[in-house]
Amino acid sequence: MAWNYIVLLCALFYSAVLETRCLQEVEWLPCDLVEEQSEVDSNGHTETRYHHRNALLQFGQPGDRAVDPNSITFVVKGKKVDMRQYIDQEVEQLQCEIRRYSTGGIQVLWPGRGSQEQDTWFTCTLRHSGGLFLTTFLRHTPASPTNPQDDHAKWPPIPDADTLITTDLHGLLRPPLHGSHDVLLQILESPKVSLNVGDSLALQVGGEQKVVCDAQRYYPLDVQVEWLREQRGGGRLPEVLKTVLLSSHRHHPDGTYSLSAFFLLQPASAAEAGQIYTCRVSHRSLHMPVRKSFTLSVTEPMSWASVLLGILGVLLIALLAVMLRYLHTARREGHKRKPY
Repeated sequence: MAWNYIVLLCALFYSAVLETRCLQEVEWLPCDLVEEQSEVDSNGHTETRYHHRNALLQFGQPGDRAVDPNSITFVVKGKKVDMRQYIDQEVEQLQCEIRRYSTGGIQVLWPGRGSQEQDTWFTCTLRHSGGLFLTTFLRHTPASPTNPQDDHAKWPPIPDADTLITTDLHGLLRPPLHGSHDVLLQILESPKVSLNVGDSLALQVGGEQKVVCDAQRYYPLDVQVEWLREQRGGGRLPEVLKTVLLSSHRHHPDGTYSLSAFFLLQPASAAEAGQIYTCRVSHRSLHMPVRKSFTLSVTEPMSWASVLLGILGVLLIALLAVMLRYLHTARREGHKRKPY
């Protein structure tokens, strides 16, 4: 039993070591081989399709056997220029991608032995999960000569289980090669949200108010603006208003956009008092939607009866004030002494 525990601990330790190994410690990496195939459609337009295939990038010598004879293997020979010396991240955080490279019909002879006109070229990119990447050129001399003038998209597909002996050209200065790498750039600008009313809005029954929610200066274009209504007490889920109208997107000189969402608020009874209206704006640049709210207060309009009662009340108060003043004056006169 103790021996079993020792074996288990050793296995766990060995697994932990493998999980944190660096690129310099490995002899091969799994790669994504991206092959392009160009076709001309019925309208004369060229369409390019990309085929992703499993491959291996193996570091070694020309005589080395492929670690997996059933997979396409790119054997990188030579130790003077080894891309592994430029990578110090863990293998598990690396992604490998190999693509064909076209010299544009220009014959590029690599200085040194073995360079031939029918050499084919590849780019190999090692990309780290943190955003760093390294791209190198691989030169391969095929067994069957190809037409150097053909674009790489016209080359025949690489056979399954084929082994390609390549030379890593990273770090050398001649001949001048021009490579490209796609970098995803996202420009985001968060919308600034505002309402044309304050935190509370007072209306009479039968009155109306146009309520506007402005989402301003956002990028990219896609944005979602909604108005929600929440009943007093919060017992039910907020209701999305269906009567909201949206303005057209306004394009600003700096490339940003603005949008307005508005509706006409008309309380039908005083029972709507206390309802909360919320403008919710969602955008790619926001981790959470932006919310702006106000609370509605509703009062009953004054009727003719209430107006007459108010007038009568004012008159009675005025009459009472006159009578009190008269009584006060009469009482004061009654306390004066008579001259006889």
